[in-house]
Amino acid sequence: DNLEEVISEMDGISGNIVRFNTDIYNDLEKLNCYKRLRMWYVTNKGYCFGGLTGYLIKNYIADWTHDGYGNRSKFPFEFRWFKTPSTTTGTAQDMAYLDLTN
Repeated sequence: DNLEEVISEMDGISGNIVRFNTDIYNDLEKLNCYKRLRMWYVTNKGYCFGGLTGYLIKNYIADWTHDGYGNRSKFPFEFRWFKTPSTTTGTAQDMAYLDLTN
């Protein structure tokens, strides 16, 4: 976009859900009906990411996979979202300008 700062930078999280039961399995099946979701995530250190509204993400939860004998079953997932622009830099001013409506 030839601006001094990046205004549409992507962030994301991916992984595998390996500890699940039938309730979690059924909930994941229901989530596959939606194209977009609001998501928060909590790290193993107790930090919660997503703010007050959560990240608006494209939903991608793969089917239940089995990698053979001796391996755990899993649900691969990948979520991507646009980073929130800073409120104190030129990027914030550019985003405010782009949001103007006449």
